[in-house]
Amino acid sequence: MESQERAYSTKEVSHTLGIGDSTLRKWCLALEKNGYAFIKNEREQRLFIESDQWNSFGSRIIKKMLILT
Repeated sequence: MESQERAYSTKEVSHTLGIGDSTLRKWCLALEKNGYAFIKNEREQRLFIESDQWNSFGSRIIKKMLILT
C-alpha cells in the first residue's frame, strides 16, 4: 500500500454499500475462505484500499451478494 492511498474501514464501506457491518464482515470471511487476502492493520482489521484488487474482484462479489439479498 502506498502512503498516499486512502484506506477505508469496514464501517465506511458497509455504510457506502448500505449494508450492516456484520454483513460485510461475513462476506469478507467468505472471500478469505476462497483465497482472497485483505490488507489488515496492526489490530487485524481489514482495510479496503482503492488500488487494491478489491475494486475489481471484491466489489463485483459484493455487488452480486447485494442483488441476492
